[in-house]
Amino acid sequence: MSIEIVRLKIVANTNDGVYGVDIPFKTGLFLLRVENTHGKSTCMNAIAYALGMERALGQSGARPPFPASLTKSLLTKEGKEVSIISSYVLLQIKNDKNMVTLKRTIVGATDNNIINVYEAPLDLVPLHSPKPLYLHREGDTSRDLGFYHWFGKFAGWNIPLVPNHNGGESPLYPSVIFPTWFVEQKKGWSSIQATTPTYFNIKEPKKRAVEFVLSLDVNENIKKRNSLKSKIDDIVYQWKLIKRKADLISAKVSGVVTGIPEQPESKFDNYKIDIVIKTEERVISIVDVKSSLENELREYSPLEETISDNYSLELATLESIREHSDKIKDLEILLQNVSDERSYIHYQISATKRRISNLLDDKRKYEDIRKIADSNTFENSNILINECPTCGASFSDNLLELSVKDNVMTYEDSLSFIKEQIKAFEFVLTDSDKQLQIKQAEQKQLETEIANLRSNILRLKSHKNPSIAIQEDYLRKK
Repeated sequence: MSIEIVRLKIVANTNDGVYGVDIPFKTGLFLLRVENTHGKSTCMNAIAYALGMERALGQSGARPPFPASLTKSLLTKEGKEVSIISSYVLLQIKNDKNMVTLKRTIVGATDNNIINVYEAPLDLVPLHSPKPLYLHREGDTSRDLGFYHWFGKFAGWNIPLVPNHNGGESPLYPSVIFPTWFVEQKKGWSSIQATTPTYFNIKEPKKRAVEFVLSLDVNENIKKRNSLKSKIDDIVYQWKLIKRKADLISAKVSGVVTGIPEQPESKFDNYKIDIVIKTEERVISIVDVKSSLENELREYSPLEETISDNYSLELATLESIREHSDKIKDLEILLQNVSDERSYIHYQISATKRRISNLLDDKRKYEDIRKIADSNTFENSNILINECPTCGASFSDNLLELSVKDNVMTYEDSLSFIKEQIKAFEFVLTDSDKQLQIKQAEQKQLETEIANLRSNILRLKSHKNPSIAIQEDYLRKK
């Protein structure tokens, strides 16, 4: 469906009468030729303003895009200055089926964010009641009383939703499409879309406007891509959440979860998931820990019932306290070793991060060198020739004389080497992080075991009945 401008009328009511201009348009090419400062731009702005497109003129819309002659005062032919009481624009347009007239206030009592639509030609406007429609407010593209919603239907448009910078979608406002129809001389001829509004927060508004005008399905593809990206982001978030829960659960047994990558993988093997626990000098699976404890439980000798006299019970209690104390000393030595190892791993991680940072800085420098080398800036100059510009004598650009056998790395080789170094140190960093997790779990396990042993010693020392104390210790261990 096409839209045709039929007639434009600008009216200014003053204390000296009515002033303005009335321009009829004919089908086809229309030329408006007058001297400079005689209102060509004002007429263009009036058309945009009547269509609610004034924000496509490169202005924020805080004030109407008109000179003082339509907002404050004007000079008559006689040079007399008269004050503006009110002013408005009338624009008659038609599509394939209907003829309507749009009226919008410039200055006056009526809100200029309201456009009155008359289902009649301009001359018959006084005989018809208007349909007021609002714009530049929420819902102006989607609700029945929104002007852009009405205009989209009148033009046969289906205003699409396009991605915005907030991660959601916004309507493709007609003000974004409007600059594809004209060149605004005050903003220059650098682009037919030089005045495309950007404050609607739409991603790549010029591209979206051209795609809409050309009826391309790029927008649908972008929406599908964004929808898939949102789903992927949600999967990644859920993955990290579940991994975090798994880490918290494994921490309850002083273990570390392995076999779960940081990012979801399409070919993820869930049978590789395991919880490993550091026991003395070995890192073993929780499955093996479980089997070991089951075997130990089966072989655990029952409580000797031959201990009956108090003297024997006291000796058994003292023996148990001594065993606990010796165990605590051994565990404290292990704890100190773990603490030292943790400190070393922290240092290694810090040093590795510094090394990676330095390598990244070197990588950027070599990439800049490659950009300069790839350009033809020095192609026709003598800068790169090892020859004195004064006497013509040749010289070496190295402090040391290099033989042809010496292998000097080019910047391309150096860049490749640095990239490989970055990968290697990133692997070291990842491995160090895993080692740190294991050491943290091991330290927590030792601290918990020491705390339990000290609690048992305190309980054995403070219990009044040695027999019950021995039985409690046996049951707790079992």
